[in-house]
Amino acid sequence: MNSPRPINASESSRVASRAPSSPAFTLIELLTVIAIIGILAAILIPVVSSVRDSARASRCIANLRDLTLALNLYLNENDNRIHVHSASGDGSEDLPHWASRLQNDGFLDDREITVCPSEHPYSWGDIMEASPGRQNFRVYGMNMIVSSPPLGGSRDYEDAGSNVGPGFQLNANAVRDPSRYFTFVDSVMPGAYDPYNTPGNGSQRYQIRGWQPGGLDAIQTRHNNRANMAFLDGSVRAMGPGDLRDIGFLGYVDAKMNTVVMRN
Repeated sequence: MNSPRPINASESSRVASRAPSSPAFTLIELLTVIAIIGILAAILIPVVSSVRDSARASRCIANLRDLTLALNLYLNENDNRIHVHSASGDGSEDLPHWASRLQNDGFLDDREITVCPSEHPYSWGDIMEASPGRQNFRVYGMNMIVSSPPLGGSRDYEDAGSNVGPGFQLNANAVRDPSRYFTFVDSVMPGAYDPYNTPGNGSQRYQIRGWQPGGLDAIQTRHNNRANMAFLDGSVRAMGPGDLRDIGFLGYVDAKMNTVVMRN
């Protein structure tokens, strides 16, 4: 048997030179990869944000549908009337706000559904901690209008709503068209005076008292320039400026806290 021939230095050098070199990125390749990642991020981030906003809007609609169901159950057992809006707003008086009244009487189990996920991307527990004693101000706006639309139309709001003592009373028996009588809506406190809402202006407001934005309450189009609005018949609609105008509103507050007045 022949023994292996030893490899001399020159042959070893030639073998080493033929060995594949380890791969490495050039500067151009690295910059190309970075550019591709940047393009993908620019495409995906708005898509992810849009999907998140759509999910929050859908959850808001579900909240409003559940709230109107709770309200109608309450009305069915109370002669189609509900008396809400206490003087202090902390739910400690005989006339608690609508959310506390529904909860106290067993028609609302989960206070989380009183909070729009787009307005407050945190839990009801966070609101309780941030605004002790004033948490009932920071919920969806309930219809507390006691006048007909300024440009004419249905008298349901004037006939069904009334101020009684320190509070507001809804008499659903007087509503002739439940599909046009709103119950709850995306709301906001737009004014500079904000003694109740912590951490400050921009919080939800528990009431809507007029057909145009006021210092204490207004409808807010926070879902892609639309406000989710529930009606007494149980329907929930995403209302754009034109839709709000059609049922009588003369203004609203947009997602950037700008007050928008719609002309007659």
